[in-house]
Amino acid sequence: IACYTQRPRILEEQLKCQVLEDGAHFELSPMYHLIVLEDLLDIVQLLNRNKIKTPRYLIVSIRMMLIWSSVMRHGDGQIPFFNDASFGVAATPLAIDDYAEQLNFELSEGAKNLTHLKEPCFVKIKRGNVLALCNFSSIGPDYLPGHSHAGTLSFELSIDDKRLVVNGGVSLYESGDERIRQRSTRSHSTL
Repeated sequence: IACYTQRPRILEEQLKCQVLEDGAHFELSPMYHLIVLEDLLDIVQLLNRNKIKTPRYLIVSIRMMLIWSSVMRHGDGQIPFFNDASFGVAATPLAIDDYAEQLNFELSEGAKNLTHLKEPCFVKIKRGNVLALCNFSSIGPDYLPGHSHAGTLSFELSIDDKRLVVNGGVSLYESGDERIRQRSTRSHSTL
């Protein structure tokens, strides 16, 4: 907390860079998005416990990230495997929702029939019980493409809470053949 009270501008400046116009985290990985969102909620909780007012820019960033998270999930409530994303690393979207509600953030329903997330350009299309999440985004920031995959123009499809078409996701970060395979075109539902 002492560091925060002495240097609040660092957080504000980083959030301007890292939280894009539509609420996505700039690395364009749904998993990293949840990790950063949980970190920001932790900051709010620490501020609350120390009776320090939460700055507006932090509240706005969290709200935007919650909206993006509510859109970027399958019928099973989990994230799509765009860029470096897998299960079991970040808290689930539903756990993040619960945490945000405990801190008095209102949640967005995110279940519109068509949602176009502008900046990184992800699209969610829902018709009846069929849901498609499409990735038309760039690979991430030009200066930090480390979490990108050959998944541009990929999509994931689910019916109700069952996933039918998905990208491969990741299981490791070490360099080698398996990491290359997981990031390759053949591990993604794309052209």
